[in-house]
Amino acid sequence: MNMVEKVARAIAHSHGSKITGPGRHRASDEFAWDASHDYMRQYVDKHWKEHEHAARFAIEAMREPTEDMVQAGWCANNGEDRNLGGDGAKEAWQLMIDAALKEHA
Repeated sequence: MNMVEKVARAIAHSHGSKITGPGRHRASDEFAWDASHDYMRQYVDKHWKEHEHAARFAIEAMREPTEDMVQAGWCANNGEDRNLGGDGAKEAWQLMIDAALKEHA
């Protein structure tokens, strides 16, 4: 599954949750459904493609990191042999987002 599909499925899950009521609402729970969540799985499988366009826009919006994200990227690599620094962390983030967008082009 590529990133566009993953985000589209998370959006579909969010929409489906409004229909089915309270339950698991975090995208990280997406694949943790058990048999009692068959309806939600079927809903997402049926409707995720309707959300591909929104998913692509969401990923594109994340392409430009915030200063906090750049700092976090820098700090995450600080102390290792290779330090990305602010510009390197930004470039790495953008390359990752670009790769996610290319997965479903």
